[in-house]
Amino acid sequence: MNTNRSRTERWRACLQQIRDRSGSLEVSVDVDDASAMGATNLVWRVRLQAIDDERLVLEQPVALGQTMRLEPGLRLVVSMSIGQNRWMFRTMSIEPSAGDMRDLLHVAAPTMVERCQRRNFFRATTAGFNLPLVQGWQLTDPQTAIAAEVASRVPFEEAEQDPEATAHGLEAPISLMPEVAGAFQGQLVNVGGGGAGLMVPPASRPGFDSSGRYWLRLALGADMPGPLAMSARCVHQHLDSSQNLHLGFAFDFSLHPEHRDFIVRQITRYVDQITGMQRGRQAG
Repeated sequence: MNTNRSRTERWRACLQQIRDRSGSLEVSVDVDDASAMGATNLVWRVRLQAIDDERLVLEQPVALGQTMRLEPGLRLVVSMSIGQNRWMFRTMSIEPSAGDMRDLLHVAAPTMVERCQRRNFFRATTAGFNLPLVQGWQLTDPQTAIAAEVASRVPFEEAEQDPEATAHGLEAPISLMPEVAGAFQGQLVNVGGGGAGLMVPPASRPGFDSSGRYWLRLALGADMPGPLAMSARCVHQHLDSSQNLHLGFAFDFSLHPEHRDFIVRQITRYVDQITGMQRGRQAG
């Protein structure tokens, strides 16, 4: 048996290993032809609680303390990583069995998984993530980010008054910039309870300095009025074998606490959009 096939067929043991170590999987709502629909995959890291032959039991996704409950009947894309090896599979959220904890996410156990190629860590032939783009700058004066964050909310306020207002991504002009130095661009690879993971390609690495606070703009897509902007701190980083820089950020609302609620509302809005998009296609 060749090495690649052996690794692929070990996925059941890998799932058990993740469970035994209280590890996490990555989960996203499956959006058909996401890039063509102008959508992106918001990926959550969620802890694997239990496994059996029929189901996986996971934490519900959380963003900034707010549970993003994924109801039964949604198609999902799930991935798992151990070291440099990564597998992906499609599945469905299902009803909990009698007596199970209903506040957890139950998904059908896969019948097969596909190993991702090392050069394309977030895509297999049968599944993949269309990851949101992110711009970042180092804040030289964190206080100036407050006004910039307030200004970033204007397109969302306008959209509430005019639902036909044009949606804008990262290409939209920035109405107000804080005082910053350097710049980098990457992809949003996952979100968690209080922060996010970014992947920065080698070409953007020179613009990154790991000290201090940062100002980030996240372009979720799917008709969102504009990018989400917030302050954050880098809490860890590492290079992968392809020299991509993986960054872990903790969102920082200490200077602007009210902005946290706005970000939570917009992430919830986005999840509602993509789950509604999927259910609309199922109904059609």
